[in-house]
Amino acid sequence: MATAWIISTYFKTAIYYYALTLGTAKLFKLKSHRPLIIPTGFLLFGMSQLIAKESFSM
Repeated sequence: MATAWIISTYFKTAIYYYALTLGTAKLFKLKSHRPLIIPTGFLLFGMSQLIAKESFSM
């Protein structure tokens, strides 16, 4: 059951990440979403580090 939860969470996160980059590209009227993939990944990584530090500091 835990394995199914981890796999489903991974795919849900991947779909949200794709939708974020695609939606941002459409918002700024870019021809392709590919230039946004790495910068968005860095932003998400940085935000996850900030959130994890706050939740463990309680």
